[in-house]
Amino acid sequence: MAENEHGRIIASEAKTALQPAGFRRRGRSRVWIADRGFWLSVVEFQPSSWSKGTYLNVAVHWLWSLPPYTLTFDRVERVGSFVEFESPEQFSPW
Repeated sequence: MAENEHGRIIASEAKTALQPAGFRRRGRSRVWIADRGFWLSVVEFQPSSWSKGTYLNVAVHWLWSLPPYTLTFDRVERVGSFVEFESPEQFSPW
């Protein structure tokens, strides 16, 4: 198993699910952003410091806050709990 196989699977599946809803990936990070006019929708697949896997955070960033190059989570909710990566099949929809 490749060292960051789970990261590649997360990125691929996030692209499939989020791009049609107007989200774009922020560089090579696990953060996806959609411009909603006065605010940004933010989806983050947060890694753990202790094991492979992800948390799912959903947030809003108000565009009238801090300077334009600073991304803050002005309102954030964690969806579910940490999902530990065990196998490629577990993180893949097929």
